[in-house]
Amino acid sequence: MCIINILKYLPVYHTQTYTKEWAEILNNKSRHIEDAVHELISIFEQIYEVKRVKKLPVKKIPAQAEGKHVAFGSEAAELESSGISIVSNEDAEDSEKEDEFKKECKEVIAYFSHQLLDSLQKATRLSLDALKRRMFVASSSTFGRPTYLPQVAIKHEDVVSFLKAEVHLAIPNVIMVPSLDDIQQSINRMIQLTLDVSRGVAHWGQQHMRKSNTALEGNAPLSPTHSGGKATKKDEKTVEETFPARKLRNFYPGVAEHKDISKLVVLLSSSVNSVRKAASEALLDFQKYKALWTEDRDAKIQQFLNSNPSLTEIRAEILHYATFEQEIEELKPTISVGPIELNTGPMKLALSIEAKAWKMLLCRYLNEEYKKKMQDMISFMTEYLKKLSRPIRDLDDVRFAMEALANIRDKEIEMDMTLGPIEEAYTILNRFEVEVTKEESEGVDTLRYSFNKLQSKASSVQDELILVQPKFKAQLLDAVEVFREDVSSYEVAYEMAQHKVEYM
Repeated sequence: MCIINILKYLPVYHTQTYTKEWAEILNNKSRHIEDAVHELISIFEQIYEVKRVKKLPVKKIPAQAEGKHVAFGSEAAELESSGISIVSNEDAEDSEKEDEFKKECKEVIAYFSHQLLDSLQKATRLSLDALKRRMFVASSSTFGRPTYLPQVAIKHEDVVSFLKAEVHLAIPNVIMVPSLDDIQQSINRMIQLTLDVSRGVAHWGQQHMRKSNTALEGNAPLSPTHSGGKATKKDEKTVEETFPARKLRNFYPGVAEHKDISKLVVLLSSSVNSVRKAASEALLDFQKYKALWTEDRDAKIQQFLNSNPSLTEIRAEILHYATFEQEIEELKPTISVGPIELNTGPMKLALSIEAKAWKMLLCRYLNEEYKKKMQDMISFMTEYLKKLSRPIRDLDDVRFAMEALANIRDKEIEMDMTLGPIEEAYTILNRFEVEVTKEESEGVDTLRYSFNKLQSKASSVQDELILVQPKFKAQLLDAVEVFREDVSSYEVAYEMAQHKVEYM
């Protein structure tokens, strides 16, 4: 009988199928052993019968009476009485030996049956003990904190996690999936399935009688073997299906009520309690990011924006959430909590989504704010480049150009101070992979060029005004002189007209 460790390599969801298969295998092996023991008993019975036949007494006439042909009176009666007494004693002795033989045969069967029970108990105990060793192992914290678990002297790197779970964000809580209670239910299920293996192994003596009855009813041979002594799978399956081992008396009570096994069952039934504190501490480490999912994102960002933050402050706030993203990305993919390996993938994904949402909300505000500033600046430069491109032909053109230069001069410092922040803002957006339109990208790329072009155009117009100044100055002086003469002529004409009116 080999010892089967049914829990060492299989996940929980395979255990039910696995234990059922092994219950059938062990029951078949038990039947084969039972057949072998009965065959051995048959051999013993044959040997016993041969010896008994050899020892049967042969009635002989005593030697003293061999030569006599006539026996008289009391001598004949005495001879007959002596012979009957000898035969009776020998029959009684043979009957006692036969009873003793049958008793010893039953003891042989009981011995091997008990050995089978011991093997089932040992296999079950070793399986549950293996489960206990896997459940009660030293735990290591992801962030280096000590844990308070029942520990076994096993190096952590040599231990493969027995159970797997995931850390999920179920706002507002951080939870394990499956929960510790669900894990304990699975452990309890595994314990019961382990014990149920012995439920599938029937006590000896039942299936032989059932097979005999089935064979008699079906007019089939009593033995499960056919020509050559080999049993067919079809015959075995028919018997097994007709009388399942679980419906017969089985070894389950003897295994389940074993003292050591009962202790292991009690211990394992509450084994998850030993990791509750460590699991809570592991989940508690994610609480430092709780601002990402507990605070009202829109209200918080709006409050920040109402303070009219500078570009430096906005950049610092974006970097704050970008740092969160980086920290979350660097979290270990798994956390070992005793026998449980916590996969942090779902939690990291949820935290990354939350951190990115905060960051993108700030980036959208930054984009809208500086997009407006850029568009205003581009509109101003386009308008005044057009004004400065107007040819200077007369004094009205001079006045128009000088007004444009004055406005440019007033806005130049402001534009110069705005140009750098606009470029920096779009650099930040590009760094954090915020999508912007093609027009915006081209606009920010040509913004400084347009500003320099406006300055250059303003300088060239100013130089042109300086060049045409003498010409227009002379024209202006001539026009002023003509205007003066016209005024004088008008005054003389006005006075003369006034005297005529007074004379009349």
